[in-house]
Amino acid sequence: MTAVRRLALAALLAGCMTPAAAGAADLTVGQTRICSSAEGRQFVVTVGRIEPFGSDLTAVSVSLFNLAPGAVVQVLAHLPIEAKALEKSCPSLAAAQAPLAAQFEEGYRQWREAQGGVFSIGIDQIYDVIVQSLGEERPRGPNVHGA
Repeated sequence: MTAVRRLALAALLAGCMTPAAAGAADLTVGQTRICSSAEGRQFVVTVGRIEPFGSDLTAVSVSLFNLAPGAVVQVLAHLPIEAKALEKSCPSLAAAQAPLAAQFEEGYRQWREAQGGVFSIGIDQIYDVIVQSLGEERPRGPNVHGA
């Protein structure tokens, strides 16, 4: 188990998760959030950047860690998601902070250069879309807001 994965797991298991209040103003850089899916999957995200996106959205760039042993994809270094979608799918704050993935800044730079979009669906759905696009299954559709 990698050091980042151990820290992410420690953040989840700390037992001191608190519901986060609504609103992008409550999101902060460095914050670690716990995300659970209806299927019982556990993800941890760490916020790396927060910025305006388009005329009325807030883009939150995160690193995502899948805590399931043997997961097809364990780390997504950079993932851009709309603030409201992040808050809805990851309502709890972890007591301990997990670091960003080592390749976060490189992924963020590539996303900015490509003028990429942001996801407006939940973390578990984003994970499924990405895994499917890597060849597990055919994607159901990206549900991405364009730049």
